[in-house]
Amino acid sequence: RLQRRAHSVARIALAQRDPHGGHRRTAAAAGAEEQGDVEGNPVHRGAGAAASEELAGNNYFDPLNLATSKERLSFYREAEIRHCRLAMLAAANWPLAELLNKPIANMLNLPALTDLTGGRAPSIPNGGLGQVSALFWFAVLAIGVLAEVGEINPLAPEQKLAGDLGFDPLGFWGKMDARGRRDMQDKELANGRLAMAAITAFVLEEFASKSAIF
Repeated sequence: RLQRRAHSVARIALAQRDPHGGHRRTAAAAGAEEQGDVEGNPVHRGAGAAASEELAGNNYFDPLNLATSKERLSFYREAEIRHCRLAMLAAANWPLAELLNKPIANMLNLPALTDLTGGRAPSIPNGGLGQVSALFWFAVLAIGVLAEVGEINPLAPEQKLAGDLGFDPLGFWGKMDARGRRDMQDKELANGRLAMAAITAFVLEEFASKSAIF
């Protein structure tokens, strides 16, 4: 009986070996194959099980099963990277607005927006945005339109990376190997996700307390 059990275990181990690399599959990979994801079928083990090896920041977290195919996963990743970048800008601007708006306005002999908001950063819940120049909003809209319709030369066109707008003025991408590039993508997503949580906390705290946090 012990011999039969040992032979069964050996057969299972051989069946789980990669015919190309000779390495055993992980439990997550085996589960992903059982769910069927190579041809764009539903991915129930988490976001991007089919693209786990090439998709940066994939932690298999998809409790609502939104990533039902590779196409949907790519769509959500593109949306996530955009929100990450906006959130990083917002999280950096929020404390700067509260700390520097009044000193800079006084230096330029201009009204400080934070005087209208009780020292809080101008925003939709805090108010103050109506006092911003229309030229500023026009410039923001123009930049957004150009970013959407302008010609883009991706840094890695063969990989079709989400968020690859070809923007690398300091040439970091070209100086990195594959591991360094993957680390850069992982770090951008990690910082962007943290920034989304941070800016949400800023807004909720000031909305509830009615006072500046910086």
